[in-house]
Amino acid sequence: MYGKCGATEKAQQVFDDLAVRNAVSWNALMAGYAQNGHSQQALQCYEQMSQEGFTADAFTLVCVLKACGNSGALEKGRKVHDYIVHEKLPKDVFVVGALVEMYAHCGEFQKAQEVFDDLPFQTVITWTALITGYLQHGHFKEAFCCFKRMLSKSLLPDFVTLACILKACGHIGALNEGQEIHAFIVREQITGKDVLVSNALVDMYARFGALQKAQGLFNDLPSLDIVSWNILITGYAQHAYGNEALYCFEKMQEMGYFPDAVTFMCILKACGSISAIEKGQKVHVQVLKEGLLDKHASVANALLDMYIKCGALEKAKVFLCGLQKQDAVSWNSLLSGYAQKGQGREALECFSHMQAAGFSPDAVTYACILSACGSIRALDKGREIHSQLLKGQILRNHVVAAYALVDMYAKCGELENAQEVFEELPVRNLVVWTSLLAGFAENKQGDEAFSCFERLQLEGFSPDAYTFACTLKACSNVGAAEKGQIVHTAIAKQGLLEKDKVIGITLLDMYASCGMILEAHNVFDKLPARDVVTWSVLMVGYVQLGKVEVVLTLFDRMIREGMKPDTVTLTIVLNMCSRRGLLSRGQTYFENMSKGFGIMPSVKHQNCMVDLFGRAGHFEKAMTMISSSTPLNSITWLTLLSACRKSDNAKLGAWVFETASQIV
Repeated sequence: MYGKCGATEKAQQVFDDLAVRNAVSWNALMAGYAQNGHSQQALQCYEQMSQEGFTADAFTLVCVLKACGNSGALEKGRKVHDYIVHEKLPKDVFVVGALVEMYAHCGEFQKAQEVFDDLPFQTVITWTALITGYLQHGHFKEAFCCFKRMLSKSLLPDFVTLACILKACGHIGALNEGQEIHAFIVREQITGKDVLVSNALVDMYARFGALQKAQGLFNDLPSLDIVSWNILITGYAQHAYGNEALYCFEKMQEMGYFPDAVTFMCILKACGSISAIEKGQKVHVQVLKEGLLDKHASVANALLDMYIKCGALEKAKVFLCGLQKQDAVSWNSLLSGYAQKGQGREALECFSHMQAAGFSPDAVTYACILSACGSIRALDKGREIHSQLLKGQILRNHVVAAYALVDMYAKCGELENAQEVFEELPVRNLVVWTSLLAGFAENKQGDEAFSCFERLQLEGFSPDAYTFACTLKACSNVGAAEKGQIVHTAIAKQGLLEKDKVIGITLLDMYASCGMILEAHNVFDKLPARDVVTWSVLMVGYVQLGKVEVVLTLFDRMIREGMKPDTVTLTIVLNMCSRRGLLSRGQTYFENMSKGFGIMPSVKHQNCMVDLFGRAGHFEKAMTMISSSTPLNSITWLTLLSACRKSDNAKLGAWVFETASQIV
């Protein structure tokens, strides 16, 4: 009784007080330990039982084999198998099933299959044992193949088999097969009869992202447990439905269910996905009340990750430093957070704290710190890390660190070093190709960038949106319009122009920068959606060709189509008005900045107006604009001085020069 209720210490105490022990009492104690996850104690019971001369029966063997499988005690499991063979014990279906399960759980699938194939007949129990083993080691396809073979033998699955195979469907993306199994469950009227199967169904649909279906099944469950809630919350969290996950979290507590470690990990992930730091902090308080931080490192890491995802890096750092049990995973998470936010100096400081705390950097640590070095151009530190990597031979064994090294050198403009590390890589992926390509593009080495673009395709890689954007930038920098057109063709084949906004802007900019304004306008017209940046890029293209009227026409069209200009667009337009002396039009645009567009004029805008007034000979208005401008800069005075020179206004020019000399 105590063993079945999980009170194994009490069960042991009662057992020790027994005047007479027999096989039944030994089996009861052993089963209690095995069923409650205390595998080592179960194995000790078996050894002591054998030493005291008790013969193991089928029940004993099932318990001890289960304990061997759960604890990965392969050698002990083999000894039990040898005992069964040596004693020529009758082939009990439960014992053989436990043998298959033990070998499968220990990853010995060939041996598991041998034992399985040696059976005079297979049952659902033995098939399920093999399927479960494959699942536990992540061999989901093999598990599914086993299930199909079982069905071909005209054997119907039981509840455990169904739960296992639904899990496999969720992991390998076999939606159609999963729906067929669901239909079988409905036909056999199994739905709602077994919580294990019901939870597995909800989990499968949640993994597929069919959250409405998962929620519907969840709502129809006749009985719920904490696992049911965890599955649903996990599904919402994994697919970035943070608010829905939080609603479930609150609802389950209202209904009297207490969150466990898994629940807290899932809900913290949800908080991070929607930057709900206040909710996350409330969960933090709950975790502290439950005393879970010291018991579950995974919960502590989930809390840390939540603060990082919410951008609260200092809070994350304080939290990490306050943990009694820290690990390399925690430090790597914080390092990665700093690196991703572009806070390279803080990442380097964090790296120093990590080493001072006694943690040795691994490949992931080095990748994070190299990313930080690249973000702040800390070349000397990057070279120091490179030396450490060479000493530890990490580059040979961990490509993630090598890829980060290429990226660091590329971002620091050290392209020869980047290329040298790149060429020595045993394996390359699209990310590292694009890192090198982006380095060449940033440093205006267009030919080298385009060479990378061609080589990566020859090696079988298909460029993604970022690769295309970097290549187009390289073409823009060197005016390589023909190469840009080749890239355009490749983009069109993938249909990316309609899918990716950045690609559209970059392609538009490439044509505009190369003076191919008609092609640029054609790209602009084909874009499925336009924003103010898109309009501005096209306008700049026409500005470069001196097409003032076209620029202003585009601006007016943009306003008519309901698009609000930004500060960049208005600077372009006011500059054009100034160049052409369009005084009235320029004044109208300037006056509409705050009234119509909700934009406060900057010094750049005011300088445009000073230039416009000066060119038109309206020096009083120019001076009024200057007196209202704060702060002034040297460009303001130079603009007015230039206007005085062009208008032969020597008196005002002398005053401007003298005043500017005193102020600037």
